[in-house]
Parts: sequence; structure tokens; C-alpha cells
Amino acid sequence: MLYRIKRVLGNYKINIGPGYKSKFRQLVEMLWLALRYRFSPIEYRTYRFFDRDMKFSEMLTFLSNYEISYKIRPSLYDRRVLSMLNNKLLFNRYYSAYGLPLPRLYAFFHPDSGFTLDEDPMRNAEDFKNWLTRTGIKQFFIKPCGGKKGGGVIAVCDVKQADNGSYILTDSNDNTWKVEELAEKLSNQFSESSYPGYLIEEKIEQHPLLSQINPSSVNTCRLLTLVQPDNTITIPFAAFRFGRMGNTVDSWSNGGIAFQVNVETGELIRGSFHPDWGLTKNVSYHPDSRMKLRGLVVPGWNEIKDLVLKAAFVTPDIKSIGWDVAVSRKGVLLIEGNSLWSPLIFQGVCGGFLDPKNKEFFGQYQFNLRNM
Repeated sequence: MLYRIKRVLGNYKINIGPGYKSKFRQLVEMLWLALRYRFSPIEYRTYRFFDRDMKFSEMLTFLSNYEISYKIRPSLYDRRVLSMLNNKLLFNRYYSAYGLPLPRLYAFFHPDSGFTLDEDPMRNAEDFKNWLTRTGIKQFFIKPCGGKKGGGVIAVCDVKQADNGSYILTDSNDNTWKVEELAEKLSNQFSESSYPGYLIEEKIEQHPLLSQINPSSVNTCRLLTLVQPDNTITIPFAAFRFGRMGNTVDSWSNGGIAFQVNVETGELIRGSFHPDWGLTKNVSYHPDSRMKLRGLVVPGWNEIKDLVLKAAFVTPDIKSIGWDVAVSRKGVLLIEGNSLWSPLIFQGVCGGFLDPKNKEFFGQYQFNLRNM
């Protein structure tokens, strides 16, 4: 108990403004919710418990990350098979084998065991240069094999050959790299990833409508699939994320905007910023492009749903997965699957999991949760 009190006092942040609860009340609520249900200060802010009109009964419709992690997830997956989702190389190879559409994998960079899909080594700068010369590829995307929340991503968007025969790479932040510099960075940056190595993939050309909203990042949809006790698969929640201008990732926790999606129709219902990046709720427009988002129907929505349902069907022993899907000019693409999906974005835009309209999806399981 003392540890939880110290954790709250060490991480709490009071939100001040019209329509918000008093400083004292926010702190008291944070402490009580932490002691009783193990809500963290970031959860208190994410779910906007600081709003003056947020009643205590409504707060209790939300589940804490602790409750999700220790009362729900253990019943929904077998730890022995989680690497097929967490290791992006295994993920790409496994779901590609089932014919599901994913970004094209060009190569896997690793200083000891890297390879290209043409069965050549990809372990150092010389291998990198040979690959560029042989393929003539001008654009590609690099991401860590085990990265999370967009961490470690290097979006190389342009390849130019110098007069001396070497290559200059320019990323989306206008940083320039020599091949030697990039290879050294990738070789020395494994500490950022739970699985060593980097995937080199095709650069996704997203759907024109989504690019018009924000072109600097690939804007993606996060859908939750749940295998019910009768083995039918449902999609209880979906959220679409839009990055901000100049940011290469669309992550909500990195400043993006998240919108609740009507699972049946694909219509964007309501959007919000993560409280650490802006306290505005009920967002209707993208703040940079000024395009209206509320009411927009996600392109290829039925194809998106079909894709994640097929992916969930061929994923043994993991009954709940948060899937990320992109919509390219050519169609939908499966980006990744998250067994340890965060409840923050779903509850932040879709409401508490114990809300009467939501809890039916989890009510079929015997989780021994409050109010179930």
C-alpha cells in the first residue's frame, strides 16, 4: 500500500482548467483509485476522471491496466506462443505464409545473421550497398524487430547514389545518412528492442484520403479481436489513429489523435488527444490539415474487418489481440498484432469496458471482475 501511495505521489499530474475538479479532489481520487483498484495517474488522466462531470459511478465502469493484466489476460493467451506476435520477423513470415497482405519484406538486418529475401547476407554496410545496387530500390522503411509504440523506427524515404558510387539516404525528418553510418546505427541500437535486428520493408503508399489528412505518417487502425467461449471471433472495439504533421508515427501516446470507430459501419464517431498532448476532447477536425474527421467512413472498412478476423482465426492460443492495419493505395495491409494491447486507447475513446454497452463482450468469461 505504501508503495502505491509513493508511486502516485511520484507521478501524479493535476489538470487545471475550467470544467475540471479541484486540485485536492483530483489528488484524493487518484490515491483512492490507486489503493482500491490500482489505477495509475496516467490512467486517471487518460480517462479524463478529472472532468467535473465525471461521476464516481462512471469511473468504476473503467478497468485498470492492473485488472486487465492480472485478471483478464492470463485467461486469454498462452505465453509460449507470444513471440509469433512480438517478434516482427516471425510475424511477417507467419502471416504471409497464410496469404494475408502485409508490407513487402525486403531484408532483415542483423550483424550476425541478417539476410535478404533473395538469400544474400545483410549484416554490414557492404551488404547494404550491394543490396541497393542489385535491386535499385529507391524507398524503404526500417523498423526494429521488437519495437513498441513506434520506437526505433527510421523512415528512410529517399535513396540517392553519390558520384563516388556510394549512397546517401534521406529520412522523413530530412536527416541524411551514409550507408556506413546507418549500418553502424542499426548494429549498435539493439538495446532499444526486445528482439535484435531490423526489418527493411517497402514504404507504404497509403490511401489518398488518409494521406490528405496527414501525409507524414501512415495512419492506422487498431482493432481488438476476441475469441469467445463458443470459438466465434468478434471485434468489440476499434480506434483509428492519425499522426500529426511532421511526425513519422501515428501513436496516440506520441501526440496523435485517436477516433472511436463504429465497428459495423466504419464511421469515425468521436476523437480525442491523449491528455499528455492536449486536453481537447470530442475532436472533429485534424488540427493540421483541418479536414473533418467525425462522420468519415474509413476506406476499405469491410476488408479491414475481414483481414483481422482471418488473422485471429489462424492465431492459436491467443484469444485477444490488438491488430494494427494500414490502408494503402493497393488495399489493406496487416502491420502488427499486439497480445499485450493497451486498454488506454480503447477505453479512452470507446468508454469503460464495464459500461453496459461494452461489458457484454467480456461478460461471457469468468474473470471474477467487479460489476460483472
